[in-house]
Amino acid sequence: MKPNTNKGRLKKILCANMKDNFNKLIGKWRYNPPWDDSDDCRSEYEIGGSADNPIVKAMDYYDGEEFIITNIKWDGQVLEFESLMKSTGRKGVNKFTLDTDGKITNEFTFTESDKLTKVT
Repeated sequence: MKPNTNKGRLKKILCANMKDNFNKLIGKWRYNPPWDDSDDCRSEYEIGGSADNPIVKAMDYYDGEEFIITNIKWDGQVLEFESLMKSTGRKGVNKFTLDTDGKITNEFTFTESDKLTKVT
């Protein structure tokens, strides 16, 4: 009986696609106008490393404050990480996907803590 080599070939193709997709993310990224005038959109993300060991750095490009980036994951399609801006306490989860036009869509889900005052 001949061993099934199709699984090995498929795995190599998937790994190559995963690396190729990641390589397209490498570089510095910013929001596009008209959104670049909001405090929430002053972020610059720098993606580096490799598909096996992704590296993400981020900062507010107006004042240079660096974000704390943790829990970086790459699944072949989505680059996910957690971010924290110490000055505001805003933390969130970023999910980057590469669009067909070569831009990134960032799905950002954040947690914000506020104090409420009783009014009645």
